[in-house]
Amino acid sequence: MPRYYFDVHDGDHYSRDESGLCLPEVGKVWEIAVPMVDEIARAKHQRQPPHTVSVVVRDGEGRIVYRSDHVGRRQEETA
Repeated sequence: MPRYYFDVHDGDHYSRDESGLCLPEVGKVWEIAVPMVDEIARAKHQRQPPHTVSVVVRDGEGRIVYRSDHVGRRQEETA
């Protein structure tokens, strides 16, 4: 079964996935990446927007096969 690596870019922080996950096909990576980026974004948003969070998925050969991004910012109220 192929192995995929889920690297996290959280503002200035980068975390490279060294262990990865075995999934039956590349089409399944979004099922992991989307909830992952949402969870990180929710936690970060509670601290302070604006923020950008990305989960970049690599295959076993290092090729990027999927990317999920979240950009959060507060909309300023206008009178």
